[in-house]
Amino acid sequence: MRAFFLALTLSVSFGVCRAQETTLPTRVNGGGTVPIASQLSKRALKHSDYAGWKSVAGAQLSPDGTWVSFAINPQEGDGTLFFKKQGDASEWKIERGGGVRFSSDSKWAVLTVAPKFADTEAAKKAKKDAPKPVSSLIELASGKVETLEKIRRVVLPEESSDFLALHAELPKDAPKAPAPQGTELTLRPLLSDEKPTVLPDVTSFQLDKAGKFLVYVVDGKDDSKDGVYLRNLTSGETVALALGPGEISGLAFDESGTQAAFVKKAPAPKSPPSPRGTSNRPEGDESEALQGGGKTPRENTSAQLFLWHAGEKAATEISEASENAPPRFLKDGSGLVFGVAPTPKPKTKDVPEPLSVDIWTTRDGLIQPMQKIQLAAEQKRTYARLYRIAEKKIVTLADEKRRDVSVGAEAKKWALGSDPLPYQAESAYDDTYRDYFLVDLKTGAQRKVLTHHGSAVSLSPSEKWLLWWDGEKHSWWVQDSEGKAPPRDLTGALKTVFYEEDWDTPASPNPYGVAAWTTDDKRVLLYDRFDLWAVDPASGQAERLTQGRERGVSFRYVRLDPEERQIPEDKPLYLASTDDSARATGFWRLGSLKNPALTKLLVYDGQLGGLQKAKNSDAVVLTRERFEVFPDLWCAPSLEKLSESVRLTDANPQQKSINWGRSERIVYRTNDGKELPAILTVPEDFDPAKKYPLLVYVYEKLASGLHRYTRPGPGTSINLSRYASNGYVILQPDIEYREGYPGESALSCVVPAVQEVLRRGFIDEKRIGLQGHSWGAYQASYLITRTNLFRAVEAGASVSNMFSAYGGVRYETGMSRQFQYEKTQSRIGATPWQKPLAYLENSPIFWADKVQTPYLSIHNDNDGAVPWTQGIEFFMALKRLNKEAYLFNYNGEGHGLTNRENQKHWTVHMAEFFDHYLLGKPRPAWMDQGVPYAERGARDLRPLFRE
Repeated sequence: MRAFFLALTLSVSFGVCRAQETTLPTRVNGGGTVPIASQLSKRALKHSDYAGWKSVAGAQLSPDGTWVSFAINPQEGDGTLFFKKQGDASEWKIERGGGVRFSSDSKWAVLTVAPKFADTEAAKKAKKDAPKPVSSLIELASGKVETLEKIRRVVLPEESSDFLALHAELPKDAPKAPAPQGTELTLRPLLSDEKPTVLPDVTSFQLDKAGKFLVYVVDGKDDSKDGVYLRNLTSGETVALALGPGEISGLAFDESGTQAAFVKKAPAPKSPPSPRGTSNRPEGDESEALQGGGKTPRENTSAQLFLWHAGEKAATEISEASENAPPRFLKDGSGLVFGVAPTPKPKTKDVPEPLSVDIWTTRDGLIQPMQKIQLAAEQKRTYARLYRIAEKKIVTLADEKRRDVSVGAEAKKWALGSDPLPYQAESAYDDTYRDYFLVDLKTGAQRKVLTHHGSAVSLSPSEKWLLWWDGEKHSWWVQDSEGKAPPRDLTGALKTVFYEEDWDTPASPNPYGVAAWTTDDKRVLLYDRFDLWAVDPASGQAERLTQGRERGVSFRYVRLDPEERQIPEDKPLYLASTDDSARATGFWRLGSLKNPALTKLLVYDGQLGGLQKAKNSDAVVLTRERFEVFPDLWCAPSLEKLSESVRLTDANPQQKSINWGRSERIVYRTNDGKELPAILTVPEDFDPAKKYPLLVYVYEKLASGLHRYTRPGPGTSINLSRYASNGYVILQPDIEYREGYPGESALSCVVPAVQEVLRRGFIDEKRIGLQGHSWGAYQASYLITRTNLFRAVEAGASVSNMFSAYGGVRYETGMSRQFQYEKTQSRIGATPWQKPLAYLENSPIFWADKVQTPYLSIHNDNDGAVPWTQGIEFFMALKRLNKEAYLFNYNGEGHGLTNRENQKHWTVHMAEFFDHYLLGKPRPAWMDQGVPYAERGARDLRPLFRE
């Protein structure tokens, strides 16, 4: 066995950004790493360690890159927010802080301070309302923190640091009302001693990007003052945009701050008529007809869209609109996108109250449970409209026949529309298909470009090209947006494949994806498995920019600017790399698209992640991670100097005193003769001369997670760090599948992977366990019907009967489970009436009499993915056969546990199960005596989680 190696560890104090290199001495013997005596004194992880194990959360850089903020939070207890100044020892700490937002000049930050953990837990126990967090303001130069009492919302302008907007909470004794109630809005200067401006009775507000204008809604005791107002924050001038009662929503400014929009919904019919701003509906609205010019009936809605231009004394009523679709401006301010509601069906008078009955028919597009899940969204459905401001013209973009229309922020000529309705029934057993349209933003005219299409479709940033993946032909296709030439295969003739090479489900393979477009849509950057390709959509000429395939390294583009839409061809690009086998990761600079020379910036024998760049400087932060290395935060002055990065945090120094573990990649050969990778994790004090228990964790392909750190804590599946620390060796094999044989495929991979580890001589063959959840649980359940290799197995939320599971429903979405068996994960590739034997052979329940392995399962009664009756079927079969089996059901929980107390309870019981069978610890009472219904959940586990 290849020797395990120790990663570099760094020790850094928070106050000084300085790295110190340390090396842990080891000796290598017989292929394994044997720690020296000082390491042998380390203790094993306990359940009581979980609460204090910390995470680093919310890391971000100030716009100028000077400050880094991050919170270090325990799993239970109070965390600490840090502001660390790069380059010196300045550091500020705020207990229980989080939710940081920096001012644009990087001199201030607002944050929230959470209530004490103990107070929140006490309120929960007393079944009282939890205490609320409070807002605070910090001056970063001095570290002075000011608590902002009784504030519901704090806003810093995006591009201004002149002031802070503070919206007050409602008084505790305020009567409850169906609509928002107004409170004081304070505009408080940050850079001067000017007095704050206080605006009373404000319910909502919005600032423009530059912080020069404020639009706000007033609702107070004096109805005559209710309405929407706009304030010029430079001159102090205020104008009433629309007076009178009504619900206001969707306050929005354009990019320049010279236009504002909102939707006003009329009050209930009994209220007095609503005075409005100027009414100036554009020609053609009640909405201009789709094919140009005629009038359509006015949509049945009581809300109106209003628009204001700088210099105007009131907003203009533009069109009827829906409050469920907030208006938004195109980036250049030329258009306003909004939504209208479908015309409701007329209501019949004097009808009885509807009965609680679902009526299913084979003519339904969506089955009843799916309709139920989607009902709320459908009731809020809107159809997109575009108001062309200069022309004062409304263009219909979406309607009943083209329901979903996407209008890009920088759209000029086209919107992309689609309609899934004709193919809804197919989604139960196949891909989700749509018809796609290009919609002219000037006329609303549409042109259908794709029919019955099941993959992604997109418009290039400059709208010259339509790009899509053809799943049947396994290639990228393009067509000019004007439709002057027919669609063309862009990549089919290239000497590579752009789909996932190891795809193993019955559906068409997915592509590796699109990286970006270059300036003016000149070229599109596409991925194959390893490399980045630049392809000219006009000529089809392609250039491979990297040489990853020869190296066995994949390269992917790093988008550092979230607003970037096109890449200049003459500027450097930054790429992330991943070694396909060793899983080492790195960052590289590509000289430019015209000169694609690669320069290595940093390569780490582990997992780099969380890369962020400051908005207005080159400063970056990132994380480094291995199984034994917690992903602490690192900083560097720039991407070019990543090799000089230093560690900012040391979140879990207690790990140094704990016997941890480390992982390596191994290779095994399946029963079909194919080599596949697996992860082998051993305890830190591993001695190859000893015999260890082996715990196998299965899902699909897991080897890519070689360097993933597992934070100790309770959960639904095994915690790898806990089990390695407590003397287990853990195996995670990759599994590949043959269509129609998912269970046999798992057998063909998992057993040989175990045999490969057994061959190395340090595993006790009588102490091998198996654990999996969901799809992993199905495989675990199947495997114990075919082999007695395992001493104990845990399978959570497992399918056991593919016949009944095929006909079941995923209740979280309301969707039929048929697609899963015909097209995706379950991999049968046919219906039960086409291949009944495949369903029979792959269903563990029909072979339950072969099981000789103690079986533990968790399957909760609110599981939205796998009906929990699947767990009951298999348990009852094992019970009928007098097999040893245990089923845990946490009432109200779903596919996985989310309640922490439930997680802790389950984690203890699963550990007791495996520790008994694989470590030889005493048999827990619940396994022999059971737990009566009247005593369920009464066991006090608190001592196990206390220090």
